[in-house]
Amino acid sequence: MIIAITGTPATGKTEVAKALAKRMGWWYLSLNDLAEEEDLYKGYDEERMCKIVDLDRIREEVHILGISHKNMVLDGHYSHEMPCDVVIVLRTGLKELRKRMGEKGWLAGKIKENLSAEAMDICRQEALELNKNTYEFDTTRKKPHQVAKEIENVIKGETFIFRDLKVPETEDVRIELRRVYGTLMKGEWKEITDRVKKETKGKKDLLITVGDVTSYHFIENRLLPDLIIIDGVERRKKFGKRIVFKHPEVKVKNPPGHITVDLWRSVEESFKKLGKGKRKILVEGEEDLAVIPCVMHAPLGTNIFYGHFEHGLVWMKVDEKIKRQIKGLIETIVFLQ
Repeated sequence: MIIAITGTPATGKTEVAKALAKRMGWWYLSLNDLAEEEDLYKGYDEERMCKIVDLDRIREEVHILGISHKNMVLDGHYSHEMPCDVVIVLRTGLKELRKRMGEKGWLAGKIKENLSAEAMDICRQEALELNKNTYEFDTTRKKPHQVAKEIENVIKGETFIFRDLKVPETEDVRIELRRVYGTLMKGEWKEITDRVKKETKGKKDLLITVGDVTSYHFIENRLLPDLIIIDGVERRKKFGKRIVFKHPEVKVKNPPGHITVDLWRSVEESFKKLGKGKRKILVEGEEDLAVIPCVMHAPLGTNIFYGHFEHGLVWMKVDEKIKRQIKGLIETIVFLQ
């Protein structure tokens, strides 16, 4: 995985990038040093009195280094233009940024130009235009190690959304997927839904159903979920009943055994919009693993119901323990990519 640390000059990129690489045990690469050592320039800017880097040649070098170094932290104000999985944009309040630039002995014109770039959020806009997964962190009045820790927390907790993941067919992962994360529900569907109604009555915790059978029976028994995730299939056969759930729907593609970026984002966006009404995610492919992003994006206290392929219906009450368990499973999946 390659993380690019970018931002306006003087936002603290180098110190933060080094601190992050050290915390995570990753390889640190300064693009400025790389350009200098390999003479990756294509001219000289007389107005700014600096060399003009050859971005194409630097990209080639980064690509080669990325093959030999699996995990890297790139440092440079143009690092977001390199091959990378994640872009971290560092921001700093203009007053503090002006002070830092002045302490570097910069001329007024250079300070003005860079303050303007910061105010206009240029680095972030460029990263988004390149369709990069982008996060912003404020370095104002913070030490580099503090910012690095914040970034590390996001990377370790959110690595799964940065790329499509194929769940490896290893014994460790199989064991984890066979685990029951919650309470097994026994009995007829009306009996089950009546129990859920009774135990959740008067509470405002969200109710999520994953799977066609589960979603269908909850709706049929007048227990309407806040979010349903279905794929029109049950045990690899077309689900024969019509699920009537007239609420906003988003369609995503997610092949069997995968957790795609589209699935992650659709789950994340759906949770953000639940305050405005119920939602439905219709998966083209397979929705079995949608429970994983649901746990990570759900507020504490959320009730998630899903069908376990061996044991039946599971009622999962999202708490910190379950989030840690699922996060550990995700980290295992990412490590085995």
